[in-house]
Amino acid sequence: MSKSSYVAASLVSIGLAFLPNASSAAVIQTSQELLSVCPALSSGTGCAEGATEYLDAAQPSNAQIISLVTSIASTADTPQVPKPICLDAAQGIRILAGGVSNAGQRQQILAIANDLCKGSATAAIPALVGSTFNNGNGYYRLKMLTAEGLYKYSKIVLVSRNYYFEIGTIPNPFSSTISADIILPQDGFVKMILIDSYGKIVFSENRKLFKGLNKSSYRGLESLSSGAYYILFEYNGSQIQKKITKIN
Repeated sequence: MSKSSYVAASLVSIGLAFLPNASSAAVIQTSQELLSVCPALSSGTGCAEGATEYLDAAQPSNAQIISLVTSIASTADTPQVPKPICLDAAQGIRILAGGVSNAGQRQQILAIANDLCKGSATAAIPALVGSTFNNGNGYYRLKMLTAEGLYKYSKIVLVSRNYYFEIGTIPNPFSSTISADIILPQDGFVKMILIDSYGKIVFSENRKLFKGLNKSSYRGLESLSSGAYYILFEYNGSQIQKKITKIN
């Protein structure tokens, strides 16, 4: 081999040693890195692989995964995103579901993935994020009809939902059972007291209820005389009173 050929071959070898190797590509380690490839709006694929790398490298919490799922879903499930890219994003969400420790939450994420490219992912997101993860906050999207007759989805928005002690619907009159929608800001005991028109307590029950909406039924009231009653609910020092009528 001539000296010039040897030098050229050596330079080529040195150059090849510094060429980037696909096997040494950067591993996705942060949520922002994952969101840059999922949905894969430029390449068309990559969400599933990125989600796998992210779970292995970051070991994210349930809340972090939920935040990613809502971001990916809100971007992917729009009319402007081609369906193959949306389906790739759905597969990434399925993989992210595997990193959630709570079985119920995991099933809700899978429901989002399965419905993602059908325009119905919005229905699953409030159930997943609003009731499970964010202390009463809810995530929602608006489904809007454009002037051209096409559906368009808004970005996911956070709606704060703070509970207060309230008594909702009570069917009136009642016969043998009183049913009440009781809303609480926190878990606690609620005492129901039924008072007749003479001021006598004819029924009372103290039961533990939970934050949010409780549908409670009080039975065994068929022996009471027909007429007007006052129903009183006591919770954490607060009282709500309503008038109710008994029929036979």
